[in-house]
Amino acid sequence: MKFSESWLREWVDIKISTTALLNQLTFAGLEVESCMPVAPGFQKVVVGEVLVVKPHPETQKLTICQVKIATDKFLTIVCGAENVKQGIKVPVALIGAVLPGNLEIKEAELRGVKSFGMLCSGVELGLADLPSGLLILPSDAPVGELVRNYLQLEDKIIELSLTPNRGDCLSIRGIARDIFAINNLKINFKVYDEVKPEHQKTLSVELKAPLGCPVYLGRIIMGVNCQAQLPLLMQERLRRAGIHSVSIVVDILNYVMLELGQPMHAFDLKQLQGGIVVRIAKPKESLTLLNGNQVELQENTLVIADQYEAKAIAGVIGGLSSSVTDHTVDIFLESAYFNPSFIAGCAKQYGLTTDSAYRFERGVDFNLQRQAIERATQLIIELAGGKAGPVIAASHEDKLPRRQTIPLSLNQVNELLSLELDLITIKQIFVNLGMSATEISNDTLKVFVPSYRFDITIPQDLIEEVARIYGYDKIPVASLKSTTYFTLPTDHFLIESKIKGLFQDLGYHEVITYSFISSEEQQLLEPGVKPLVLANPISNEMAVMRTSLWPGLLKILKYNIARQQPRVRIFEIGKRFIIRNNELNQESVVSGLITGTRFPEQWGINKEKVDFFDLKGDLEQLLFKTKDGGNYTFAMAEHLALHPGQSAKILYQNKEEIGYLGALHPRIVQALNLKNSIYLFELNLNKILAIKPTIFNEVSKFPAVRRDFAILVNKSVTTQCLLETIKKVADKLLVDIVLFDVFTGKEVEEGKRSVAVGLTLQHPIRTLKDEEVVKLSEQIVMALRSQYGAELRE
Repeated sequence: MKFSESWLREWVDIKISTTALLNQLTFAGLEVESCMPVAPGFQKVVVGEVLVVKPHPETQKLTICQVKIATDKFLTIVCGAENVKQGIKVPVALIGAVLPGNLEIKEAELRGVKSFGMLCSGVELGLADLPSGLLILPSDAPVGELVRNYLQLEDKIIELSLTPNRGDCLSIRGIARDIFAINNLKINFKVYDEVKPEHQKTLSVELKAPLGCPVYLGRIIMGVNCQAQLPLLMQERLRRAGIHSVSIVVDILNYVMLELGQPMHAFDLKQLQGGIVVRIAKPKESLTLLNGNQVELQENTLVIADQYEAKAIAGVIGGLSSSVTDHTVDIFLESAYFNPSFIAGCAKQYGLTTDSAYRFERGVDFNLQRQAIERATQLIIELAGGKAGPVIAASHEDKLPRRQTIPLSLNQVNELLSLELDLITIKQIFVNLGMSATEISNDTLKVFVPSYRFDITIPQDLIEEVARIYGYDKIPVASLKSTTYFTLPTDHFLIESKIKGLFQDLGYHEVITYSFISSEEQQLLEPGVKPLVLANPISNEMAVMRTSLWPGLLKILKYNIARQQPRVRIFEIGKRFIIRNNELNQESVVSGLITGTRFPEQWGINKEKVDFFDLKGDLEQLLFKTKDGGNYTFAMAEHLALHPGQSAKILYQNKEEIGYLGALHPRIVQALNLKNSIYLFELNLNKILAIKPTIFNEVSKFPAVRRDFAILVNKSVTTQCLLETIKKVADKLLVDIVLFDVFTGKEVEEGKRSVAVGLTLQHPIRTLKDEEVVKLSEQIVMALRSQYGAELRE
């Protein structure tokens, strides 16, 4: 919220410095973001009147002007501005003046004619927002007065950074209300009298969406001169608030919005057919906006229409066809209250940012519409002429927000703020803020929340008002007292913590990525999965909720590769969002990615690339640490994002699917312009059993026995099955098993392969006997033969 300090001081007459005013605003919760002068420093620039304009004898681009700068003082000034003419009043820089940019004004001779000063434009005075050409001042500007004084250029532009709940301070009136309260002054706002109608012409108003628009006021003003100019001082106030001058009617409505906080709109009456209808947009209905863009209206958009078509998006922006132009004569003024829930997000939906929507979505006083339309009518008639008709009003009071009465006890205030305020002081604070407060007992107030404070709903909100008006700096520093309870960490937390530690030990880096991805990324990795589409995405790159963490990991991979980091090992623990049976499921998963060399670069190790089994080994370490680690198996499977033949699914008890791992599909590698092989995994954390506690067993003092087996088996039998059978037969005597060879050469029968495994056997409390080892070896061979038709290789 930007505004002129002098404008605020017109509303509340306080004799304090600018610095003190800024401090009061900040301590009241209205943070001052900046305070800037309205124009650079310059002196010796006065109001002058051009009396005579004649052409320069040597060039057509210059004119010679006789300028009056005092009752009896005249100057000859050579001027090159195209808009100079007899009778206008303009800023005149006198000899010795230094303008912005260190431009010093000296006596000069231009094409043989001496010039004793300079006629100034707004740009030359540092008023950059004003149009080019001479700055033409009002005809009643006093000749000889310093321009700085006349245009109030000693003024300051104050910009506040308001929190979303303080929509009531998006106006001079709202800010003044807080200043009155801080300085313990009685509110003394102007009351605008009703403009008496000079004709009886009206339009019908029908509220077909009363929940979105419970109050709508309108008025016809006929015979308006839309080519009139807004007074320069009012233009300056708009400029200092960051609003450009457009036309007399639009400027007045913006002026009233800044002054009172009520956005308004004006229609060209000639372009309205029948009456006004406030309704929801029809399917496939379109509207050409004031900015020239044609949009198809969404079916949740509140619109202002006539009997045939939409004319404006309610509370956001008007339509081009019904806009007020220089040729408009009769206008229809709109002053309405729109429900914030109908306006919130509406502007963004169409890629718009408007002052009107900014205010309506934060909440506008629903008792302000009458004052605003009377104030706007007065200014239009005063500055642009015209005859006003009666105010047309339509309302559904039962659809207005319910204002409540909140009880507040003295003990609540003093206990929370560590103060000793009396009930009279607290009551006066509320009265100064424009609230009604009555005593219902010796220590309790009943406070009626006004229509402009949507953010006050509970006693704590009222206590906050007391604190900020009384002064945060006056509240004593006190240590908070609270009872601390020790709670054990949850199983889920422990699982995540240990998983993170494990992957960090394996050389992975943890990353955190956005839950929002682009629809293109989603379709690239999982084209058959329908994601949740966001209603109001931040950007097209964050349009849908992720159904996997892989898109985010691949983004980080590309980021690292682009910065010459080809070896990447990353993981993330987060949520994916899956739609099942029309319901959104949020699933906690752990995902990871590896690529590049197996080990960091060094002289003693060859540069071997990572492969599928590196990733599988890392996951086996994780699954082994769970309480039921032996029940997880890997099975061949296909996934749309993974390479066929280099992918697998992870099963619990050979039935329940808990995740996938594998190489990234070549189609995706090519689409992302990547080169090296990339391996990914994703596990559902909800289906991983709790991590088992670390238990230290005494190392056996007795010797271990190593037995190697070369087993001939059909190629269709997986190595996983063989290992599981061996583990089951050997049971507790097996302390280690290693696969050290797989052979399919000429010496092996066609359709079969040789699998060589090494078993380490050891008893915890005694030495194993040879006959025990032989018997166990025979049992293992028999089990493999009976289940898989395996034979020992000779």
